[in-house]
Amino acid sequence: MQNTTHPSVSRREIVAGLGAALVLTACSSGAAPEQTAMDQGPAKAQAGQALATGNMDRWISMVGTEFSTSGVRLKVGGVQALPSVGARPPDATREAAFLVVFEILSGGGMPGDLIYPMTSSTHRLDVFLASAVTAEFPNRMHAVFN
Repeated sequence: MQNTTHPSVSRREIVAGLGAALVLTACSSGAAPEQTAMDQGPAKAQAGQALATGNMDRWISMVGTEFSTSGVRLKVGGVQALPSVGARPPDATREAAFLVVFEILSGGGMPGDLIYPMTSSTHRLDVFLASAVTAEFPNRMHAVFN
């Protein structure tokens, strides 16, 4: 597995992110997000769905990839494993929970705790982003995938 830069994450951010991941999972299984993705073309919709349900290794391969949403450009800055204790639910799509760090490149700040339609040159998916802004990292957003 590739090593990446690991940002520090508080327990509160992890708990909030895990809740957000549940919302993301519920939203990604509904008909509306699939319909929106299909509007972008079958290949992009399929790639976005694969990324939306992908494991940590899939996201590590995306480090450095730029996405856009709502007039803002973001870059995948890193991926960090999250502690996963006990057996996973049978409907869980991943082997373990992980955090994806997004750095805001342009367009100013973004409100957190919202689902954003994110598009790259090859992917289109909806992601629940939480603000991770600190004095040290003023342009950071987090997404937790459970």
